[in-house]
Amino acid sequence: MPSPVTYLDHAAATPLRPAVADLITEHLADPALTANPSSPHTLGRTARSVLDTSRRTVADLLGAHPAEVIFTSGGTEALWRAIVGVALAGQHRRLLVSPLCHSAVWSAVSYLALHHRVESHPIPLTPTGQWALSALTPDFLQSFDAIIGESLCSETSIAQPVADLCQLVTALGPVGQRPVTIIDPCAAVVSQPVDHATLPADIIALSAEKFGGLGGSGVLVVQSGTPLKPLGPSTHEWGLRPGTQSLLGARTLALALSELTTHRPQEVTRYQQLTHALRDLRDQLGVPASPWATPQSPSHITHWVLPRTTGQIITTQLDLRGVCAATGPACSSGAAQGSRALAALGLPDTATHRGLRFSFGHTSTLADITALQSALQDLTL
Repeated sequence: MPSPVTYLDHAAATPLRPAVADLITEHLADPALTANPSSPHTLGRTARSVLDTSRRTVADLLGAHPAEVIFTSGGTEALWRAIVGVALAGQHRRLLVSPLCHSAVWSAVSYLALHHRVESHPIPLTPTGQWALSALTPDFLQSFDAIIGESLCSETSIAQPVADLCQLVTALGPVGQRPVTIIDPCAAVVSQPVDHATLPADIIALSAEKFGGLGGSGVLVVQSGTPLKPLGPSTHEWGLRPGTQSLLGARTLALALSELTTHRPQEVTRYQQLTHALRDLRDQLGVPASPWATPQSPSHITHWVLPRTTGQIITTQLDLRGVCAATGPACSSGAAQGSRALAALGLPDTATHRGLRFSFGHTSTLADITALQSALQDLTL
């Protein structure tokens, strides 16, 4: 493979932030931090104190209470615990799900349908891919245990009116007497604030590798009073998760989220510049703009629907030329079937294989666009 590699798949995982890398080195060199946070001895109490500090940091950054913060192994586990736990605690055995959700959501929904006879129904979409909130009447909403959606589609970069949806549901009554709102802002957090003031959902999930933290660490934030059934015997994380907590995962997630919050305004400005350059390149190559692309779309993810070839062919060719891109989310990229999201947006079967996604992160520069232009120049798109 050519060197250096141009990395344009930050929506799958982005490099560690420098401060996080430094913290990992420091943490691994400190024997006092090898203890189990549940142990009652001196080192155990030290580890517990560090874990509690990380929990408070995350809670403060997300506008939550520390008792509402549950550390997990990533976004997929967090979403599974939320979706399955709420569905099994509910009465209707019905879920209302955004058609553009991440495959982690559909995995949990499929599990519930197969093993617990839980039904799922799609949130209707407008022609540009946003949720058609006007179609969601109070009686219709009250027939579901949970409403599940994404702030931003990690494949197509379509932004959803999550605050409006949450307010619509909250108006139905207090938690426990209405559907639970479960929102996935894993992709959106890179370019827009995520906290209870801007995203008043009952449950949100985040994955650290999306914003410069350590892979294999995530967080679930569950608003107090939300009905959530544990998935089996659980002695940690407020009785909702078994197993020893990853102290390193919690510390690095808290620091990465803090670094993101501090540097996001400057990074978003750079993403906008890179996106403009990428749009110019798209126009030069004769790739039509997606019908759902709007100026309001967060700018760290760009999605193309190729006119003549598949995304898999192009990502393979780019990889051979030292450019990392994707056809969609890493969990489903390369799947034999076409894109679920593109099918939901009304594209014919022949076009659902033609998606190509580029995504930026805190290390991205204009040199990445130049390298991409060089790699694409003789390829048939």
